[in-house]
Amino acid sequence: MTKNNRRHALAFPIDLSSSLPTGAAKEAVTVLGRRITNDVYGPGEIMPTEPELAESLNVSRATIRDAIKVLSGKGLVRTARRYGTRVRPLDEWNLLDS
Repeated sequence: MTKNNRRHALAFPIDLSSSLPTGAAKEAVTVLGRRITNDVYGPGEIMPTEPELAESLNVSRATIRDAIKVLSGKGLVRTARRYGTRVRPLDEWNLLDS
């Protein structure tokens, strides 16, 4: 490994593609993201609970949690205890993310 390659490897030690969900969680992110962007769940609105979302998508609650984490990271939703999961306003979304 050359000096430049080592420097590059140290600068990017994490494989970013591995942090994105796969399988059912990826599908849940896609479906929930589309529901949000199509105003099924509007800005400021409280989304259904984890059990309700899990039942509607026929997946586990853990899968829903993973999907919500991704959507939260992209700025589409905000979650908090006793607050629920709420859709954030469009101007707070990370629109540079594909």
